[in-house]
Amino acid sequence: MGTAGDILRRLGPKASVQKVIQKFESTFEAVDTKETILRKFHASQQLDSESIAGYTSRVDEIYTQAIKLGGIQMGDEDSLKSVVYQGLKKEMKQRAAYKFDIISDYDKFKIELRKIEQEMKTEKPEQKKCNAAVNIEERKQTDMEEVKSLLGKLNSRIDILEKERIQLKEELRQNAQQLTYQQYAGQHQPLRYNFNPGGKNNFNRGGGNNLNRGGGGRSDVSYRGQGRGNLRYQLRRPVAYRTFTPTCYRCNEKGHMQNECPKV
Repeated sequence: MGTAGDILRRLGPKASVQKVIQKFESTFEAVDTKETILRKFHASQQLDSESIAGYTSRVDEIYTQAIKLGGIQMGDEDSLKSVVYQGLKKEMKQRAAYKFDIISDYDKFKIELRKIEQEMKTEKPEQKKCNAAVNIEERKQTDMEEVKSLLGKLNSRIDILEKERIQLKEELRQNAQQLTYQQYAGQHQPLRYNFNPGGKNNFNRGGGNNLNRGGGGRSDVSYRGQGRGNLRYQLRRPVAYRTFTPTCYRCNEKGHMQNECPKV
């Protein structure tokens, strides 16, 4: 979009006024519809840094556009005054409520609004009090943010300590299991068989007791039984008088045959 000077330069010095106006309208005129301009009109609000003169001029311009588009009838200043009043800043609106009720003329109502605006500018002590309240509120907000930040750091530190505690507990548990396994493995070493062709053949449990065969010597092996002590088990070859004892079929007693029964 070019500026107004660029448009005039392109039209040239011989362009008519009607042609210039037509170009300006096609380039800069608002393209709002009746519905959009009415929504904009009724939603008008005074900005924080906007004066009464600037605010009312802006609303008047929207009002004029709405009339051109057929959204508002010419001379409907009651609607214009109502929209201007409803869009005032809160404090200004409170002070202008009485003037809005008693003054029907729109231009006179604008004059009263400018008077109220001037009175508010001269009330500097009250303005300072408002600033002090704002500063106190900002300081409270800053203190609250610092407290939240400190609590966040404390929570993070607590989480780290909790993780370290769980990790240490797990390491202690694993070390205890490893120590128990080592003790168990030391007490339950497997048997090892040593074969000597010309001498004794030994079963050794960790270099301890032996099971010896051959050489005519005594053979034994260590046996871990109930409790914590060790029992010595001796290997013996079975003999006849232990493995076979005769039983008498007459008296059913052992130690003799029926033909030698003393009860006959």
